[in-house]
Amino acid sequence: MLARVMRSPKYPLDPLLLLRDRQVELTAGELACSARAREDAERAHAAANLAQAQHRAAVAEMRAQEHGALARGELRAVDLATGEAWGLRAQGEDRILEGRAHAARQNEAQAQAGEREAKARLADRKVDAELVHKHRGRFDETERRGAEARDEEASFEAWRPKR
Repeated sequence: MLARVMRSPKYPLDPLLLLRDRQVELTAGELACSARAREDAERAHAAANLAQAQHRAAVAEMRAQEHGALARGELRAVDLATGEAWGLRAQGEDRILEGRAHAARQNEAQAQAGEREAKARLADRKVDAELVHKHRGRFDETERRGAEARDEEASFEAWRPKR
């Protein structure tokens, strides 16, 4: 009697395995986007801080020059009034730059939080996928053992002396 060749059974959770792997890939892509957004926000924050620092340095330099000219007696009353108006404008510009730096700092914090959330989601997705992969390994091992047992039984049957 010929033994029937049995094909190995199909893993019943293959669709779930594919879904979990796809979710890991998508979440990894989201993490990459979040990381780029965080890096962009960090650059924007650094640029805003630099612009504010440069503005303050330029204002300080102009004030120092103005005080030097005043000490030398080179300024008139109209120059002092113009200097005061310029100072008020410089303060307004500084407040605008400070607001931009603050907004950039908040944007950076939000981007960092988004990246942390994306990392957590990716870790969760990886754990979910790993569970199904481990189950698949156990399933395959059980099927392999069953096939070996069937083969061994069939070989005993084939070589058993006939009565």
